[in-house]
Amino acid sequence: GSVSATSGQFTVAGDWDMTGSGTFNPSTGTVQFDGTSAQTITSKAGTTQPFYSVQYSNPTSVSITDKFQINSSGTLTIDENATFATAGNEFDDNGGTIVNNGTFEINGDEHFSMENLSIPGNTRVVGSVFDITTLDSLVNVEFNPTDGVLTLGNDIDYIFGNISVAENTTFDMDVWDLELSNRKTVTNNGTWSAPDVGSTFTCSGNATLAGEDMNFYEFIAASTNTDTIIFQGTKTYTVANNLTLTGADGSELYLTSDDEVATTILSNTGGAQSVDYVRVLKVDGTALNTITATNS
Repeated sequence: GSVSATSGQFTVAGDWDMTGSGTFNPSTGTVQFDGTSAQTITSKAGTTQPFYSVQYSNPTSVSITDKFQINSSGTLTIDENATFATAGNEFDDNGGTIVNNGTFEINGDEHFSMENLSIPGNTRVVGSVFDITTLDSLVNVEFNPTDGVLTLGNDIDYIFGNISVAENTTFDMDVWDLELSNRKTVTNNGTWSAPDVGSTFTCSGNATLAGEDMNFYEFIAASTNTDTIIFQGTKTYTVANNLTLTGADGSELYLTSDDEVATTILSNTGGAQSVDYVRVLKVDGTALNTITATNS
C-alpha cells in the first residue's frame, strides 16, 4: 500500500522503515520525528526516501541509515536540544532550507550531493577524518570523534563560528590549514597535537584561543585593524616553524592573556619570525626560544 502526506504535519515516535512493499508520497507535508529514544530513517532498498519537509524534535537523536533528501522547496528543521545525524550517509537538501536550532551531526566523510552546502547553527563532527569537499559554510563546529581521534583531510576555511575540541579528543591538523574567523573562539578541551610540515593556522582578525595547550606548524595573525589575539593564561602555544604576528603603524596587533594576569607562553621552536607593530601583555617567549620584534 501507500501513504500520502497531507499539506500539514504528522508525527512519528518510532523508527521510519520503508524496506517493505509500501510507498510514501510526501505531498507538501512535514514529517515530525518526536520520539524520546533514538530513531532511525531507512529508505526502500535501491531508492531514496523522499520527504518534502522534516522536523526533528527528538531530544536524543534521529539518524539516517542510507541516502536522505528533502524537496527543493521543503525545510529540514532541527529543534532546540534535538540532533539530526547523517551517520556517514549521503545527504541531499536539493537547495531546500535548513533551520538548525539544535545539532547537525556528521561523521565528516559524507557525500553531500548539493555543491556548496551550508549548514547553519551547531555542527558536531564524530568521525575520525574531516574531509568533505562540498561544504560552503559551517557556523559553530565541535570536534567530538567517537574513537577519540580526529584528523583533518583538507584545508578548512569555511567555518565562520566558534570551533571546539571535546574532552578526551586528540585533534590533528596533519598537513592542512585551519582558519579561525574574525571575533571567534577556538577552545581546546582535549589534545591539540603537533601537525605535519605545511600546516598553517590563521587568525582572520580578532581571535580567542582558549582551553589547553595547542601546537602549530605555522601560525599567522596579521592585521591592520587594531585586532586583538587572546591566549589562555598559563598555557603554552608551540609554533614549530614560521611565526607571523604583524599589525601596522598606529593600528598595532595586541597580544594578551585572557585575564591579563597569568602569563601565556608562546614558544617558537623553529622557522622564521615576522613580528612587527605588536603590543603585548602577559604573553612571553622562552629563554631558549625568544621572540624578536621590530617596531613593537
